[in-house]
Amino acid sequence: MTSATIFLDDQPTTSAVAKVRRSACPPSSSFVRRIGALMESSGKTQRQIAMELGYLKPNIITMFKQGTTRVPPDKVALLASSLRADPDELLRLWFETYEPHMLPILERHVGAFLSARERQTLVELRGCVS
Repeated sequence: MTSATIFLDDQPTTSAVAKVRRSACPPSSSFVRRIGALMESSGKTQRQIAMELGYLKPNIITMFKQGTTRVPPDKVALLASSLRADPDELLRLWFETYEPHMLPILERHVGAFLSARERQTLVELRGCVS
C-alpha cells in the first residue's frame, strides 16, 4: 500500500495515520458522550440531524455519535442548534477532545468558552458582591 507523506503537527506522517488522528476519538470522550445524550433526548432522527447539518446521508451522524469520525469544527454550532444545546459548551468539549493543546491558547487570547449557565452564574455572583 502506498501512501503520501503529509505534515501533521509539523511532523511528516502518512496520510493513513493522519486520517485516523484527525478523525477518530475515543467513544468515552466527553464530547462524544454529550452529543450522544443530546441526540437521544432530541427526539430527532439521524436523518433530520444530518439534513440540518447539511449532510445528505444520515450515517455520518452515527459515525459522530460513535466517535469514529470527528465532527468538523464548522459543524459544531449547527449541531448545537439542531440539538438545542449550548454552542459554547459543545465547542469547549470539541476542543478538549480533538485539539486539547489549542484550548489554553484560544482562552488566553480570546477568553474562556463559557456556557450560558456559566455566564448566568457569573452575573449572579457579580450581583452578590456589588
